[in-house]
Amino acid sequence: SKEKIKSILKYKNEYYFNNGQEIDIRSFDTKFIYKKRKLKFKINGFIEDFEFVNDTMWIAANNSIYKIVNEKIIDRITEINNVKLDNVRKIKQIGTAVFLCAGNGLFKISESGNFVCNKFNFLPSNDVYNVAFFDKNLFVATNNGLAKINQVILYRKTRNAKFEILYNERKHPKIELESKQQFASVKLNIQNFNALENQIIQYKVDNSNWLKTKNKTINFQSISYGNHKISVRIKDINSDWETNTFEINRAYPFYLKWWFFVLSILILALVLTWLYRNQISKINKKKVQEIAINNQIIELRQNALSAMMNPHFIFNSLSAGQYFINSNQQEKSSEHIGKLARLVRLFLSQSSQSFINIADEIKRLQLYVELEQVRFKDFKFELNIDKNINVLETKIPNMIVQPFIENAILHGISNPKITDGKIELNINQSKNIITIQIIDNGFGIDENKLKNDNHISQGIAIIEERLTILQNSNPTKVFSITQGFAFSESQQKGHKVVIVTTVLD
Repeated sequence: SKEKIKSILKYKNEYYFNNGQEIDIRSFDTKFIYKKRKLKFKINGFIEDFEFVNDTMWIAANNSIYKIVNEKIIDRITEINNVKLDNVRKIKQIGTAVFLCAGNGLFKISESGNFVCNKFNFLPSNDVYNVAFFDKNLFVATNNGLAKINQVILYRKTRNAKFEILYNERKHPKIELESKQQFASVKLNIQNFNALENQIIQYKVDNSNWLKTKNKTINFQSISYGNHKISVRIKDINSDWETNTFEINRAYPFYLKWWFFVLSILILALVLTWLYRNQISKINKKKVQEIAINNQIIELRQNALSAMMNPHFIFNSLSAGQYFINSNQQEKSSEHIGKLARLVRLFLSQSSQSFINIADEIKRLQLYVELEQVRFKDFKFELNIDKNINVLETKIPNMIVQPFIENAILHGISNPKITDGKIELNINQSKNIITIQIIDNGFGIDENKLKNDNHISQGIAIIEERLTILQNSNPTKVFSITQGFAFSESQQKGHKVVIVTTVLD
């Protein structure tokens, strides 16, 4: 076979072959015919050496030692005594100890304790290739000669380092920093080292992880506010840790001190109290205004009811009913009095409502117009309602149309010269805006006569005031009334009233 084998090891009647890439097991029969199988585990990288320590296979690869039991990796060693392994070339068991020959020294692993030899203590070079024990001495083969080490040295610890921590060249168990200071630097005065190159220095702040440094000066940057415990520990590669601690306290700025928090809370409480009282005052003021407006609306509603129940209208309607009775027109008299009774009942039952649906408003107006048509037979009433309006759901301010209808009858088309009197009521909707038009074809409204008619002028004034209140209470909505001539080129210029109201949610 042309296969290159780096090392062969016999273990329990089986032969283990290492070709550098993998280790396989081969067994031979009496005719030297062998069987081959691969191990179940896989190690990536070049395999330098392997050895059986008791029943555990140790493999040197990737600057590490892999421990294998039952063909499973159970452990991986990458450093000994805080020194990382570098290019382990050979694994050798001597007695109960295992020696690792590496590119950065000789490493001893045993239950009694680990030990590291390098060029800074007992070896002439770090490149170690082999090791042997003879006559209570350990002989170490390096690329710079053979080293002889007494076994006593390998089984004792190096004495611990002694050191002091200095801040501004003095020992300070607690370093005090101002709030503006974010930086502190301490120096280490280290003693009792056999070789300074083998010293290991680590430090940590509070409960953070240990950080490693080679410098004897440790700089702490971006120190946060408050008190911090600093721990520093130093050891030789073959000694135990020696640990010292000190504190760094960075003062809190005034805006993070307890008294500032208390003062801020008190100021905030005062501001919130003032805002709360101010808001309560505004709410109470608004409630007083709302109560005043509601009282005003109630009063206007009562005045509107009184204005609508024109005593002349009721008297004339009753007179008309009496005329039908005296002239034995019982059917007409019954119908007439019934309409009047329904109208009065509607006036009374609906007077307490601020808003009313269009269907009820129209029903009341039609009864009123039918009764007035008995007195003024020569006029027509035309009603036009936008098909898109839901008359049962859409509401408008109560009692805002009837006074203008009454005005159109009494001061518009009741003139004896008018034989084709006509009143139109048009109701349209665009989005949430309702537009109501009352148009008559009379000679126009005589303002002097209207002022003398206290009943009608009072009713119109009440409606205008109600719409003004609604507009002030709902500034984003539209409530308005405009009046003027209906026709510009006709002798009968007529009269036109346009009422605009917004449908409230």
